[in-house]
Order: sequence, then C-alpha cells, then structure tokens
Amino acid sequence: MRALVLRLLRAHLSQSRTDENIIPRATFDGTDLTLQNTNLTYTNRNLIEGYARKYDILLPERHKSFLIGELSGKRAGSSIEYQDRRDYVPGDDIRHIDWRAFARTDRLSVKLYREEICPVLDIIVDTSLSMCVTSEKSLRRMDLFYLFYLLGRKINAVTSLFNLGQNLQRLLSPMDITSMSDIRQDTPIPLLKSSGIARKSGIKIIISDFMFPFSPEELIATFRAADRLILIQILSSFEDDPEEGGFVRLVEAENDEYLDIALNKATIDGYRIRLKKLKDDLDRQTRVAQGAYTCIRDLDSLDLMIEKLLRAKVINVK
Repeated sequence: MRALVLRLLRAHLSQSRTDENIIPRATFDGTDLTLQNTNLTYTNRNLIEGYARKYDILLPERHKSFLIGELSGKRAGSSIEYQDRRDYVPGDDIRHIDWRAFARTDRLSVKLYREEICPVLDIIVDTSLSMCVTSEKSLRRMDLFYLFYLLGRKINAVTSLFNLGQNLQRLLSPMDITSMSDIRQDTPIPLLKSSGIARKSGIKIIISDFMFPFSPEELIATFRAADRLILIQILSSFEDDPEEGGFVRLVEAENDEYLDIALNKATIDGYRIRLKKLKDDLDRQTRVAQGAYTCIRDLDSLDLMIEKLLRAKVINVK
C-alpha cells in the first residue's frame, strides 16, 4: 500500500548499486456555493464551503482584472461598458447602431463595448490507487478538489474537472471522485502531453502525489501555455516521513509489486534525500514558471492545509 516509499527506496537501492542519479518515479452570488445532490458521505463539505467563502484563488497578473464586471480585454466584446465606435458594415448587429451619432453626422456607426473575459480553470486530480493508501489521504484529495472547484465558481471561471488515472477523463462534478479508483499508467505525462488541456492557456491545477517516473522540468514544460500552473502534492504521513524499523514488505498500490527491505537509518536517509530533491525541484520549477507548489500531508488539519496554500501563494484572503 505504500507506493511512494516503494518507488523511492527502489531508486535509492539502485543508486547504491550503480551510482546512477535515478529520480523516483454556476454563477456565484456570494452565498450559495453548494452543489445540488451532493454526496452526503463527504464529511468535510460544509467546512470546505466555509473556507471557500473566506478565501480567493490567486490569479495570474494578467487575469487580476478579468473578473466579470471588472474586465479589461483588448478587443471589442459584449459588456455594457462603452469603448469606441466604428463605421457600420453590412452584417453588424443593428441594435448596436449609434443613432445619436447618426443624427449628428448622417453616417451609420456602431458602438463597441469592452470585451468580457472569463478566467479558464482546469483542475486535474489524480484518481489512482496510490491516492487512497490511507483514508485521510483520499479525504484531503477530495477537500482540495472541492475547494478549488468552489473558488473557480467564485470568479465565474470556465471550470473543467478531470480525473487522471489510466486515462484522462472529464468529470461532471467534484463529488464523482468519492467513488473512483483507478490503475495508473507507468507515467501519465504522455496522456497530459497529448491532451488539449496542456496546449491551452488558463490556470491549471494538478492534485497528485507525483510519485511516477517523470522530471519536474518535463511536467512544467508540458504546461508552458498555461497562464499559471499550480501543483498540489498530497502524501501520507508515512510517505512523507517514514520511521526506522525492522524488515517490512512494501507493496506497490498500482500493480501489487513488492519490495522486502530493512527500514534502517541508511535506507531512510537515502529516501528522505530523494524525496526532498523531488519537492525542491517541483517548487523551483513552478516558481520559475510563475506558478506555485505546496505539499499537503494526509494528517494535516484543514487549517494547516489552508495555511500552506496561503504560504505558497495559491490562495489569498478575500
């Protein structure tokens, strides 16, 4: 059940033998944020809705004024704020003809209005078996998924939800993942690269343990078109900080492979070094790309989870 430990320890042992550098593999009205027909087995629903009312998702610089009613697009659009006028051409909407200007100049012209721009938010959640190695880890995944969905609704974002398992599939509701588990591919990077999500702009949020073969540089490069990339890593307490012990059998959650190993100090130290490198690389690469990264432990309280999101500048106080 401890997929993360198995991957990193296997990598550690491989390096000790080969000395190779192996890296482990709805419009919001201010009050109603709830979903209709929500799954009542989700115990933190009301708490997360409370947090969503208190905080906002931190928008990329170029989107900060792009909220409905505060938009500042460069092109003409359909908002109610007048921007300019131009000569009428056949096919223009006659409702936009400026009749007062016609009375003064005897020329037909149409009014142009400021373009309305909605932020685009894509939320990708890892629904593989390794995300359910503890019930608390699965719950934190649901908490974050639901929180970002609600924050997207607050800014009237065009929000799309996806589960990342053996395939990349669109979800209709964040509650859909409460009954989902999947078997992950060896690495989901090819799925992400071939999807239309990676080629589009907007805010991208990926919720995963990121314990599959990949390089942080490759992941960030996959989403180079994004206005902002947010990576949220969720680890169980054992995965994040294992303790020394005797001989144990670590079973891969995805494919039932196992590794018999002694959790002695040398093994644990090697594991921690590799895990720290992975975290540091994710953090550094997302910062370079003007994005954000943070790691949430399954036993973190909701308040601590929010504090970490604030420190990473993923969200801010409303």
